[in-house]
Amino acid sequence: MAEQKYNIAIECARSSKFIHEEALACELAAKHYERNCDPDMAISLFRQAKKCYREWGSKKKVQHVAEAIERITQGKHP
Repeated sequence: MAEQKYNIAIECARSSKFIHEEALACELAAKHYERNCDPDMAISLFRQAKKCYREWGSKKKVQHVAEAIERITQGKHP
């Protein structure tokens, strides 16, 4: 159920061209998937968030999301 809501939020933000809202929705969805033991989906959504944040021009958020991706990646490949 939560996954559907995240997908709707991402799609609504994308279709409205609210890049910062799309980035936030992707980031929050990624955290949800990370908490629920789906690291592949989490990484995919974090990458999408990173792309959106970069397009929006938020260097700090790009770095923050890159660190989250690195953390998950390191956890998957010790």
